[in-house]
Amino acid sequence: MKKLILTAIMTMFLGVTAYSITEEGNFDKEDETLKSDLYLSEEDFMLKYVKMMQGADSAYLYKIYSNTDVPETKIAILIMAAEKGFNDPYVLKMYSEGLRESFFNYSQYKQPLAASDNWRVRAAAAYQIFKKPTGIEPANKRKLILALMFNMRNDPQDRVQGISALALAKLFEGETDDPGKPVDRTDVLTKGAVIEMVNEQLVRVTTTQQFYCWALVKATGILKSNKSFFVLLETRKRGFNQKVKLEISRSLTNISGGGVSGGPSK
Repeated sequence: MKKLILTAIMTMFLGVTAYSITEEGNFDKEDETLKSDLYLSEEDFMLKYVKMMQGADSAYLYKIYSNTDVPETKIAILIMAAEKGFNDPYVLKMYSEGLRESFFNYSQYKQPLAASDNWRVRAAAAYQIFKKPTGIEPANKRKLILALMFNMRNDPQDRVQGISALALAKLFEGETDDPGKPVDRTDVLTKGAVIEMVNEQLVRVTTTQQFYCWALVKATGILKSNKSFFVLLETRKRGFNQKVKLEISRSLTNISGGGVSGGPSK
């Protein structure tokens, strides 16, 4: 009798085990992608589902942006938001915040920004403006320019400084400037003000800032102003690497062959 009971229990146990294995197998087959979520970190989990929100409106994207501190997530949202254009009020708000990511904490607590990954948010925001510089309304453009100018001059990361300089140049690419007209530095919507600031930074950049110098040189090639001609020649005499010197040659070609009336002049 005991043998019969034991046999019945074993049969039942094996049946339940086989059923469980089958069900587990079905789960693996049908929901493998969901099951993989269990192995993601909190940051990766959020990033995965944020990337699926291409159709979300800008107000909703801003709400998510404001509630995360993870640089990768912020960058993913900024890239999506840029597709909606910088004239969208929520997109402009995101980019205004993205360009000054962590600067508030820096000024309040004096934490070294260079040691933080948040510089990548500032760099990504500037890069998206570099990629989509046209069609921005003057009032919105002014806000972005002021933030980019601040980062170009003050950011502790030369990569952020460099990308900010390139974004500024792109915002004015193809526009004309009057070399004989006095520059009003307070009017940041004029190409002349940006050219003067880029030239000023090019004079001040040191040989420890190779990337920043390369970006400034490239910015002069985008702006194509004869006011940068002799600044570039002087920069070439300094101890920058071959990549910078090659970019100087390209920018000089752009300036001298870029339809600048009267040729290069101070």
